[in-house]
Amino acid sequence: MAKEKTFPKVDYEQCMACVMCILACPFSCMEAEYIPPDDEYKKPRPKMIYPEYCISCGICVTACPIDVIEMVKAEGLEEILAQEHEARKVSAIEKEKQRKEAVEAFFKTMAEQAAQNEP
Repeated sequence: MAKEKTFPKVDYEQCMACVMCILACPFSCMEAEYIPPDDEYKKPRPKMIYPEYCISCGICVTACPIDVIEMVKAEGLEEILAQEHEARKVSAIEKEKQRKEAVEAFFKTMAEQAAQNEP
């Protein structure tokens, strides 16, 4: 029988943002998410970003020095997290496209200016 898929759930009210869970994860499934200053939670929040790599090992739970992480059943969570990951991937591709366009525009402007300054 296959092991039931579970994911880490962090109690953000108690979390002290030490990021030990993030450092301990052998597959880098989590990262620190910084919350805008107007949010009540004003520290980096551990967040599952690559659910497809999580093997439900619980190392992040063990690494937490104040025991505020528990493993919870996936029950549809896996699909939701995978969709979030796909959305972030699309967003990253769009940002890279915009960056390339900005770099190309910069160099085009520089070349035009250099051409104008030639004797």
